[in-house]
Amino acid sequence: MKEKISDEDKESIEKAIKDLREALSSDDIDKIKEKTEDLSKALQKASTAIYQQAAQEAAAQQQQTGSGGDEKWSGHPSDDKTIDADYKVKDDKVKSDDK
Repeated sequence: MKEKISDEDKESIEKAIKDLREALSSDDIDKIKEKTEDLSKALQKASTAIYQQAAQEAAAQQQQTGSGGDEKWSGHPSDDKTIDADYKVKDDKVKSDDK
């Protein structure tokens, strides 16, 4: 996944980690919370970029395979020659009495 993260996002995450480690060595709870939030924001930004890239790749792949065209599956093939019919089960009671 590292290869999908931009250099800018990598630097932002690494800086946030460094800052959080420094804050953890102190006893300042507010500073730790702030640096934790900064790291969370940096990770969310990178995650958003990765998901957007994945969505774009998936859309491009659908267009290449032709599944993203005007045709939509309706549940029935267009050349379907199946005939709908009703049926009745004969001798159902007789078979159950034989058992």
